[in-house]
Amino acid sequence: MTQQTLTTSAVPGLLPRLDDKRVLVVDDESDARTMVSAVLRGCGATVTTVASAAEAMKADERGRHDLLITDIAMPGEDGFSLAHRLRISGGPSKAIALSALADLADHPQAAEFTAILRKPVDPIDLARAVATTLEDRRPRLS
Repeated sequence: MTQQTLTTSAVPGLLPRLDDKRVLVVDDESDARTMVSAVLRGCGATVTTVASAAEAMKADERGRHDLLITDIAMPGEDGFSLAHRLRISGGPSKAIALSALADLADHPQAAEFTAILRKPVDPIDLARAVATTLEDRRPRLS
C-alpha cells in the first residue's frame, strides 16, 4: 500500500468529514490499525487504536467513543464478544466489524455490527461506512 492511498488528499471530496467523532479501533494487526487510523484521522475523527479486547475495554473507560471498529478474529477475545461487552458496559452503541473471513453476514452475532467490511479494507468504503453508521439515528439493539 502506498502512502498516497492513506491520505485524504489523494481523493479530495470523496471522503466524508468526521469532525468531532471519537472512534475506537481494535485490531491485533499493526498495519490494519495504522491504515484505518490514518483514513479516519484524515477525515477529521479522533481515533484511539489498541491491539486487543482487553486494551479496548480500558481505553473506553478512559474516554467514551462514538463508534467501535474491530477485527473479528483476534487472539483471546473476538470482536463479537468485545462489541457486546462494550455495549452493555455503556461503551459505543454502534460498531463496524473488519474481517478477512469469507462471509460473516449469516453469523449469529452479526447483528452486533452496523456493517461488516472485508479486509483488506478500501479507504473510501471505510470512511463512507463510518459516516453512514454515525449518521444513523436508529437505536441499536442491546
